[in-house]
Amino acid sequence: MKYLLALALLSPAILAQTFRSTTTMIRAETLVEENGHVVNGLQASDFAIQDEGQPRPVDSLGAESGSIRLVLLLDASGSMETAVRQLRETGLAAMSVLHPEDAVALMTFDSKASPRVPFTTDRNAVIAGVSKILGKPMGGSTDIYRSISGAAKYIGKNTSVPNVILILTDNAARADTTEATALQDVWAASAAVDALVVSSAP
Repeated sequence: MKYLLALALLSPAILAQTFRSTTTMIRAETLVEENGHVVNGLQASDFAIQDEGQPRPVDSLGAESGSIRLVLLLDASGSMETAVRQLRETGLAAMSVLHPEDAVALMTFDSKASPRVPFTTDRNAVIAGVSKILGKPMGGSTDIYRSISGAAKYIGKNTSVPNVILILTDNAARADTTEATALQDVWAASAAVDALVVSSAP
């Protein structure tokens, strides 16, 4: 009874104060390989994370299948006209290292990104799409940031597997869309962006 009474007496003082606390969960992705093979069976205790030199606890560890969703973003602007062969070879080489379960979508861009082949695990459909696109005349200006934003929005908010945008371009671009805008859209899509610069130069 004394215990309950003490709580009753203290409760007005407790209620008069407001306590706020926030917790931020950060998702970190890693791929551990040894001699070209993925290392399985790792536990949370096998990892150490530091934030500005300070150790942070690993709250949980989940293993994924290793599959990804890749947007192959091809530069189809006028400056790429002389680099069609290199663009095709580089794009096909990029796809050759994917796993069978990886899904690929094909997009082209000049001043904006345009979907050409939706996400699929059918490599032949993507290869046919690349050949069809590169068999046509190229033209238009290049806005890389706007195109990255378009690719990120096409991906949408999907965090079930890693999302990657691979942009193939000669990097001869203008920028009507800011880098900050592109980064926000990429962040919203939980996507990583990589680039391969191709040209007709030897």
